[in-house]
Amino acid sequence: MGNGLYFQTDFGSGLDNVPRAQLKKGTWADASLQMALFARHMSQMADVLNNRTDAAHWQREYARLKAATNRVNWNVDDGFYYDVQPNGEPTRVKYLGAYWSLLSEVADQQQAAALVAHLKDPKHFYRPHLFPSLAASHPDYDPMGNYWVGGVWASTNYMVVKGLERRGYRNFAREAAENHIDNMVKVLNAKIDEARINPPERDGDYQSIWECYSPEHPLPGTGADKNIFSRHHFVGWSGAGPIAMLFENVLGFDVSGVDHTVTWHVSRTDRHGVRNMPMGAKDSFDLIASARDAASGRIVISGRASRPFTLKLMVDGWKPKTLRIPARQFEMQVRR
Repeated sequence: MGNGLYFQTDFGSGLDNVPRAQLKKGTWADASLQMALFARHMSQMADVLNNRTDAAHWQREYARLKAATNRVNWNVDDGFYYDVQPNGEPTRVKYLGAYWSLLSEVADQQQAAALVAHLKDPKHFYRPHLFPSLAASHPDYDPMGNYWVGGVWASTNYMVVKGLERRGYRNFAREAAENHIDNMVKVLNAKIDEARINPPERDGDYQSIWECYSPEHPLPGTGADKNIFSRHHFVGWSGAGPIAMLFENVLGFDVSGVDHTVTWHVSRTDRHGVRNMPMGAKDSFDLIASARDAASGRIVISGRASRPFTLKLMVDGWKPKTLRIPARQFEMQVRR
């Protein structure tokens, strides 16, 4: 289309059967937003390497892509990034690809707020299992998933959760992560109809992590044939829920092995924490927070560290605190 943005193919995009209307070689919002994120990361890596020429080049490319995507793909009336057809018309298909704009920071705060409103709207993405790949308002939306015509996927959910976190919606990110994991547990314990398993994959063991999930029911998502369930025993990217989202968003840990710093967002009031959490290639730590009353003015933190590190403690309702953790067993009381 001559606007300097990007297009893809259905399989190349990874969203095999999202209904993209007559898109073809139009301007794909997800592809263009991903390339903006790529340029931003290249600039940041060049900064770390002290390569000012490359850093400036990639920062210019990021700025160009940000401006172009906001000009071409952003629809101010709907508050959404749409794919744009070759004739310049938006497809008006709401799917999760638009949310790369949060992680890449292409969306400004006002645009981010509009996008988050769609996530919180049951007409679109706030379904029993957050978040369907295609908005429930679309006429092709399939409550059983049908792969990307409504299915809930770890890859897109993790992207949305990290985007929410980056843009200041940490509590909503935690809610979405908890919802996703809770629904995975329900499916883990659900009775699965073997007649809906692809015959070559029938093995009688369906207490499993699945390739994708239904947005409406505690069941696996169906594949592109609309009836057969997606693949079971599919840790692949589906492991992002009970691993990355659990540690990072539900328990609230952000670990930097480079500067030996742990940021802990403590939102829970029950006893919780981690043991043997890696920090860099060789070191690890334990951190446990005691159970506490929500109105309590103190918290007891205990644990162990193989080397000293800095703990940035972010307790809901408290001012941030920075603590120095010793290389040994420890226990400390921290007050509001």
